[in-house]
Amino acid sequence: MGPNQSSSLAIVTIFLLCLSTVIILLRFWVRFSIKYFGLDDWLMLFGYILFIGTCIAVIIGSNNGFGTLDINLTKEQMIIGQKCLLVGQVTYCLASVCIKSGICVTLVRLSNTRVVTYPAYAVITISVLAGIATFVILLSICKPIKAQWEPSAGKCASTSVTINASYFISATYILTDFSCVVLPIGLLWNLHLSWKIKAPVVCILSFGALASAATIVRIIYFRNYSNKTNYLHGVANISLWTVIELGVGLSAGSAPALRPLLRLISSGSWTDSRPSRYQPFRRRRESSHFISTDTATRDA
Repeated sequence: MGPNQSSSLAIVTIFLLCLSTVIILLRFWVRFSIKYFGLDDWLMLFGYILFIGTCIAVIIGSNNGFGTLDINLTKEQMIIGQKCLLVGQVTYCLASVCIKSGICVTLVRLSNTRVVTYPAYAVITISVLAGIATFVILLSICKPIKAQWEPSAGKCASTSVTINASYFISATYILTDFSCVVLPIGLLWNLHLSWKIKAPVVCILSFGALASAATIVRIIYFRNYSNKTNYLHGVANISLWTVIELGVGLSAGSAPALRPLLRLISSGSWTDSRPSRYQPFRRRRESSHFISTDTATRDA
């Protein structure tokens, strides 16, 4: 971003928030219609709520320093901007855990093979540990926390600590992001489904690769954490790619659950979309008529 492009950051954030809101509303409308809820739905909902928090922090921050040079800011704006940065970082790490865990829970429920379930559990574990580590680091960089926006109130760790911690945590996020892209493809490759059914789901889930790309691109801008001047201007790029990562991940993770809606549009009914019993972590055994009897479980 160039000087004073905070408006661009706000526009992108609002767009992704609106897109995610539409997809989440459709997801839960489908769930209410087929009376079918699972742990993955609630994880995505919590992730969405936290994503709203991130977006609000970024939008307010864009009006108080994000993407703006110091010369154009008041001291009060800088303080508000620093507070928004911390709130956005905290909600981001928690939202990321919920979204990735939601995707993995869906994969575990769809698969009864160790090839998928074990890696999925590993991704959930790594995501949770990375989230906890990020949360602790964010709240311990400055003592007291108030020193982040009022340096005279306490003491903060050197910027090198912040940058190195960001690199390490981002490496774990990249690993889990790509895992959430590869696992669905492997799962659908092994299922006895026609490519007419496989292809759209693979494309939708693979769209999550953009979330991984966003994480990688964001790393380029971590050096801005060392800026002595125009600090809030520099973190605008980090905030931008953070919002893109969460927004795309949330949308991609929820889109597969909308397949019953596509069926309703094409056939005019929710046929075969009501499971006899919901199993949050395990798919019912495949029968010789998998496509007709297990459609709802596969679609979730």
